Order: sequence, then C-alpha cells, then structure tokens
Amino acid sequence: MGHFGAWLNGRKDGKKSIPLKDTAEHSPYEKRLAQIAKENIKRAAQRWEDEDKELKGKYCDAKREYIDALRCLNKERREHGLASKAYADALGIKRESSTYPHLSLMAYRLLIGFIAVGEMPLTAIVFDILGEARLLTYVFAAVLCVVLPTSAHFLGVIVREEFNKKKGVIFTINLLIFVGVLVAIAYMREKFFEASDFQKVLGVQMDPTVATIVFILIQAFIFTVATTASYFTHDPHPNLKKSLKKFDDAKRRLEKESKDTIEAEERVNKAAEILAKVTALREGTFKKYKYVTEEVKAIQERTIEVYRTHNLRKRSDTPISFSNYPIIEIPQSLQALDEDCGLTDDLEGGSFEGKDL
Repeated sequence: MGHFGAWLNGRKDGKKSIPLKDTAEHSPYEKRLAQIAKENIKRAAQRWEDEDKELKGKYCDAKREYIDALRCLNKERREHGLASKAYADALGIKRESSTYPHLSLMAYRLLIGFIAVGEMPLTAIVFDILGEARLLTYVFAAVLCVVLPTSAHFLGVIVREEFNKKKGVIFTINLLIFVGVLVAIAYMREKFFEASDFQKVLGVQMDPTVATIVFILIQAFIFTVATTASYFTHDPHPNLKKSLKKFDDAKRRLEKESKDTIEAEERVNKAAEILAKVTALREGTFKKYKYVTEEVKAIQERTIEVYRTHNLRKRSDTPISFSNYPIIEIPQSLQALDEDCGLTDDLEGGSFEGKDL
C-alpha cells in the first residue's frame, strides 16, 4: 500500500472511472487505506492506554503529594505569620518596659517600710489627745501608717499604667482618702500643739497653726515621695510578668513555626521535583504516541494524493469524493492528555509562589 501501489491502483481505477464522478463515496482503494490507518491508530492508542495506567497512577500520586504539601505549607505560613505577630507584640512590650527608669523592688520596700515606721511615733503622739488607752492609740496610728503608704502605692501604680475611666475612679478615691486623712491628722496635730508645750520640745518659737502647716507639707512631701517610688517601681504594663512569659512563649512558638515552615518548604520542593519528572515522562510518552497517530494519518493522506493524481491522469472528469479524505477519527485518549486525578487544588485560600509545573 505504498506509493507504488497508489500509483498502480490510481491508473487502473482511473481507466475505469472509479470512483464515479457524481458519487461522494470514496473508492475501494481509499477505503482500504483508511481502514489500515484506523487499525494502526487503534493499536497505538491501545498501547498508550496500557502504558498510561502506570504513568497516570504515578502522576496522580505525585500531584496528590504536591497539593498536600502546598496545603501544609500554607497552613504553616499562616501559623508562622500569627507567631511572628505575637512575637512582635510581646517584643514591643518588653522593649517599651526596658526604656522606663525603674526602682528596684527591694529599695521600694525598704523606703515604704522606713516611711511607715518613721510616721508611727509622730502619729501616735497626735492620737494621745483622744485620751484612749495606749494600745488603742498605737492601733490607730498603725492603721494610718498602713493606709497612707498603701494609698501612695496605688496612686503610683495607677499613674504609671495606662489610664482609663475605672482607674480614674480609683485614683480619685485614693486621693480623697489621703486628703481626708491629712486634714484629720492636721486638725488633731493643731489641737495637740495647742495643748502641749511643743515649742520647748522642738526648741523653736512657732505658732501652732504654722507648725501644723509645716507638718502638712512634710506629710504631703513624704506621700509624694512614696507615690513617686511606687511609680518608678512598677511597669507601665500591669501584667509585666505575664507579658514577659508571653514573650518567651511567643519566641519559642516562632522558632518552632520557623522550623516547621522550612520543613514544609523542603517537602513542597521535593514534591514539585518529583511531580515535574513524572509529568515530563508522561507528557513525553503521550507526545510520542500522538505523533505516531498523526504520522499514520499523514501517510494515509499522502498515499491517497498519489492515488488521486494518477487516477485523474487517466480520466477527463474529477470525482466529487476527491474533495475530501476518508474520515479517520483520533481516539479520545490521544486527543488530549488526561490530567484529571479527581483532586481539588483548593489550597484553603492560600497560594504558593513556587515552581510552574
């Protein structure tokens, strides 16, 4: 059925006016050529389908692993982003805290203790004018020596931390307590000074009212010192220890997520490499069989052209059937490469800027 056969059959059929001029049916010789081409193409398609069973299985396995790796990487990147933000927030709090001047906790406790103990005898003397028992007098004095430093402590903390409406109320209450106590003690001190010979004790000539004002100023100064000490002892963030713990936790989490992300990227790269190799092998094999079918069809058409050329030389008319070639359909399996593995490439809203496969 080569070109010689086409030459020979074309001349022979032309002398007999085969095929007839007005018929659309192709000549028996062309039908035989078409049948041979169909059989060859069918065999090529069957060989491809048999070979692709294994190739497609490997391709789908590699594609599945690649998509799973991408999902894992996107998940790790989201978690890494959250960990990075948590770390940045915790680091910001830690750095902000370190920029503020601080008074050591030990020094603060010693100062508050010294203020409370130093205030005790002065306040106890004032309560003597109430005529209560000595023990009760010292109890009253002790209560005030605790209340005032405590009030100063909370005022310092409130001023140091971020101010809000709730803390504003507490601040006002503490301030009113201090002012109320200060006024009450001032009043009792004035009465004490009026009732006692304090000028001889102090060795100064001073009006009781002036002396009272002096002690008020001293008391206010001591309270201010205590409040200032509280301010510099505490951190602007009320839960500094928790914040520092959060920083350590965020740091460990970030390190873990960074490691997991690197591992996920390595998995994606490996999966992409395997998928690329499997895809290239499968596409190359498909192109080989597709080329075979196209070549078979092209050879059939060239052979028919030889047949028709010599057929027309032996006749004076042109058959209608010569306007087209016998139909040879390419099997579906060789028309386009089937890449459907029944997988979804939805990467949960993420994307991977990686290799194009």
